[in-house]
Amino acid sequence: MRSADGVRLAAIEAGAGDRGVVLIPEHGPAGKCGWWEFAAYLAAHGYRVLLFDHRCTGQSGCLPGAYGAGLMSDIRAAVARLHQDGAARVALIGASQGGSEAVIAGTDPALDVTGVVA
Repeated sequence: MRSADGVRLAAIEAGAGDRGVVLIPEHGPAGKCGWWEFAAYLAAHGYRVLLFDHRCTGQSGCLPGAYGAGLMSDIRAAVARLHQDGAARVALIGASQGGSEAVIAGTDPALDVTGVVA
């Protein structure tokens, strides 16, 4: 998927339905793959799930000199993708750095998320 500023983000989407969950990884080498077992569990229980690598980490792209910038743009892109693919409601779940990002993103009324878990 692509963020608003054009950065290509490596992402995996699993499951189906109108309830969506964006899993926001902690900073580190595992990235989206560190959430795979939980994503599979949620998908098996009726959730549409999106996992992604932050920009400048894992398999995602990076704008020159932009390491650490644009994280909220990446989360907005993930939420928008789930809405586009059929999720009427989307929750954010994050751990460690991803937990902080989920809390911050959850305060943005334009994001239109139904819940945050950190």
